[in-house]
Amino acid sequence: MQSFTLYKNTAFLRQREAMMKKSFFSGLGLVSLAAVGNAQAFSKNDLLTDLNYLNEVVATCHTSNLNPAFENRIPGLIDRVAAADKAAYSYVEFDQQIRTALALTGCYHTVIDPAKLPVIAMENPNFPYKVWTDGEVVYAMAKIMDSPDIPDPGFPARINAVNGLPVADFLAGLLVFQSADGPQMTKGIRLFNKYGSLLLGQYFEQDNLFTIETENGTVTAGHMPRVQDYGFQRTLPRIKPVPVVDRGKLQLFEVEGMPDALYLRITSFQYPGGEGAHSRIIKEVLERHAGHLIIDIRENGGGKGRNAVDLLQYFIREEFSSTDVVPNFKRGKYLGFSMARLGLGFWEAVHLFKGRKTENGRSYRHRCKPHAKGYTGRLYVLVNGQTGSTSTILASYLKYKTDAVLIGEETGGGETGANAGSFARIKLPVSGIGIRFPLVRIGHDLDIPPNHHGVVPAVGVRYSPEDILAGKDLELEKALQLIGG
Repeated sequence: MQSFTLYKNTAFLRQREAMMKKSFFSGLGLVSLAAVGNAQAFSKNDLLTDLNYLNEVVATCHTSNLNPAFENRIPGLIDRVAAADKAAYSYVEFDQQIRTALALTGCYHTVIDPAKLPVIAMENPNFPYKVWTDGEVVYAMAKIMDSPDIPDPGFPARINAVNGLPVADFLAGLLVFQSADGPQMTKGIRLFNKYGSLLLGQYFEQDNLFTIETENGTVTAGHMPRVQDYGFQRTLPRIKPVPVVDRGKLQLFEVEGMPDALYLRITSFQYPGGEGAHSRIIKEVLERHAGHLIIDIRENGGGKGRNAVDLLQYFIREEFSSTDVVPNFKRGKYLGFSMARLGLGFWEAVHLFKGRKTENGRSYRHRCKPHAKGYTGRLYVLVNGQTGSTSTILASYLKYKTDAVLIGEETGGGETGANAGSFARIKLPVSGIGIRFPLVRIGHDLDIPPNHHGVVPAVGVRYSPEDILAGKDLELEKALQLIGG
């Protein structure tokens, strides 16, 4: 990786120097100007100290250990760092190694906290093009801003190399901004497609110019001011609102030209009054005699578990259950007193007689019965890499307990459960980076073998850069095609 020069704006440097010569910013340490000058903020021993500490926390405290399919692979990363012929690490290099380690926990909710992006503040952080990747290839999709200083390589243009560095040499390291519940990179790909211009700008910040080799030739451009990054844009060409329930995160729509179909979009399960809202929605669906219902939980990172369970009770026609396990790992050394642990302790006290001791801690089983008036029509569930936590639990139940057709890509959340419930925070000893850790393992009674990956849909969808430029919504199009066919 290239060396990294922190803050080219000298006025900003003087202001920062006056405030703090040795302090912390956005989760990474700001060191003295001497260290900034040579762009090497940390030594190999610094990195190994933080990685070893993180490994100890994961090995002794992390709820992923309750998943029989989980394997802690951080020791392998530590061995590679120790064996590497590299004595010093810049801020960005250090951050990337920590994020790589977090990705090896295979936990959707184990993240740097606060999750700033970029980690280092820059005056001009952006790559000159809006970019998109399928996980293997990067494309320039449009100019980051309307400027004559940015050449038009012909969009979409496959990028082969930046400043002489092949895309294959740096892309994988930029897809670990946040991890998924398993080794799948679908969540990382989603985040890159939202923040790619920022990530590339940070990665190559030391260079005044970008020399970008594309399939159509070589172009040169400089850093651009921060603007809106290129994200994955979905369109809803055949959808119009139904004046029934609209809580912002929970909305029901009609489908133009398909009176027998309705579309339910849930962007988060973190909303109040879930039971009443669900009752009104299902009542509307039943009164309209909708034989087809599309449930869209793409980009849904979770929320209140009881909302998902209540909604599931309208679709699953038999009793089912979920299980919360609060582990008895020796957490005191690493996960000290916090409001999260206090709240979890209070919750356990309230549910004391509902729990039972197990080898790993205390287990709390929650039984759920179907609602009397449930939905028995055809279900289509749209998922992607940012479907995680509570929404992935919903997707798993619908996949195995109903005839729902899942459409999209492997979820970032795990198929056999989630690490969530309550969250504590640790701080790495050298860098001071804060890491958020889940304290509860949430499982279910699905009769499937233990695994450590996301929910794989029955109908896979793969986008091309041309699809992205055209604003297509392939998951929704496929659902409508199945309904029409």
